[in-house]
Amino acid sequence: MNNSKVLKDIFNGCIGKETKVNPQKFIYCGCYTTKIGKKFTIDQFIKMSLDYSHLIKELMKKELAKKLKFSLV
Repeated sequence: MNNSKVLKDIFNGCIGKETKVNPQKFIYCGCYTTKIGKKFTIDQFIKMSLDYSHLIKELMKKELAKKLKFSLV
């Protein structure tokens, strides 16, 4: 995926609305976003997001992490 708007939205969604971000969370969210960008096309990501849209945010992140084959910190 090479859509910078979507990747930025994924990163910002991971970080959340906190004004102070733990550096480890910043690194994690960067890794999370990079793995999504490398593994999925925009169409695949949208379809997968729609498949999980009924889940709350934390469960959605866990399901995406399973697809990416890495654990949440």
